Amino acid sequence: MPPSSLTLVFALVVCGFATCASAAANAPASKYQPGTISKAMQQFVDGNQFGGAIMLVADKDKVLVTECVGYSDLKKKTPIKPDAIFWIASMTKAMTSTCIMMLVDEGKISIDDPVEKYLPEFRGQMVLAESDDNHRLLKKPMAPITIKQLLNHTSGLVGGYPFTGILDTPSLGERVMAAALTPLGFEPNTRFSYGNGGYETAGRIIEVVSGISYWQFIQDRLIKPLGMKDTDFVLTKSQVARLAKTYTPNDDFTVMTESTIPLTYPLTTRARSANPAGGLFSTANDVARYCQVLLNGGELDGKRYISRESLGIMTTTLTGKLLNDGQSENGYGLGWTTSQYYKPSNPLSVKAYSHSGAYRTDMCVDDEHGLVMVFMTQRGNLGDSSAFTNPFHKLAVENFGK
Repeated sequence: MPPSSLTLVFALVVCGFATCASAAANAPASKYQPGTISKAMQQFVDGNQFGGAIMLVADKDKVLVTECVGYSDLKKKTPIKPDAIFWIASMTKAMTSTCIMMLVDEGKISIDDPVEKYLPEFRGQMVLAESDDNHRLLKKPMAPITIKQLLNHTSGLVGGYPFTGILDTPSLGERVMAAALTPLGFEPNTRFSYGNGGYETAGRIIEVVSGISYWQFIQDRLIKPLGMKDTDFVLTKSQVARLAKTYTPNDDFTVMTESTIPLTYPLTTRARSANPAGGLFSTANDVARYCQVLLNGGELDGKRYISRESLGIMTTTLTGKLLNDGQSENGYGLGWTTSQYYKPSNPLSVKAYSHSGAYRTDMCVDDEHGLVMVFMTQRGNLGDSSAFTNPFHKLAVENFGK
């Protein structure tokens, strides 16, 4: 659903209150008391839920408030700052989806096109019908997978490059070829199975259709025009110095251990490939710029990035009841988790859409409340982050929502 023209952007980035308090002066002269968000989030630093985090609040035109809590380096007790850089991981998927919809708007592709139209290596791909310790039975799928199914995780692609868990090696083309040679895990459009293979394949389609690398396309068409100066797949030395360290809590949250990102090191090397499913680094301000495009109906500062129609498709539930067997209030569009049903315990409206990253970064746009909420931290140990994002969203809605 296209955002309302009256939409207010809210991007909250958790950072040490003393460091970020001045930014709160830009907030509306209303009920918000500077430091409210950072004080509420301090309990999660004290409880070893994460080392530090950032929240940034903006409307569709400007930043309203930035607050921080905790540290970018726990050992050195270095307070996290508003310009800290984070690996945003799967939040990259939303931006990749936006790039696909740019090609749709230009009439170069349709999301209903079969993938094999652009990538012949997918012709003749089979689906796994039966499997046990002694045999595997393959059959032809009812229909070839489509671009839309790549983007809403219903394609059946469950394979990927089999030799490494690192996300940026080998090349994008090699990763996609491995996915094409792997049987589909289920009949397309019959299940929802979240993964990276669909978005890697979508990135490869961008390369074939545009004639340039996915890396160059997303830079030229989205990142550079928006002035997202700290968003890229490779960091400079000065950016590495601003990278928030990743900490993984133990099971009872008594100890936080420094951990690494599953990418090729050093992070400054351009020998890595750009991963469309989860490779980007970014900052709170840069993510807010991207979200402002959505809150302005697909345009910003007089430049249109995608049509309202394409934005509406991206942010509308396209998975029916396939996600969690229909037992969840959430669905999935193209690059965005969507809200299907109102839930009183959830402060967000049914017009909200969001996406998180593996290390607990999160961006959420709520058209009804007129807010974008961006939460940035670096925490290993995958798990549900709603324990701290829900109260964060609640404060955002209460203090800045329409």
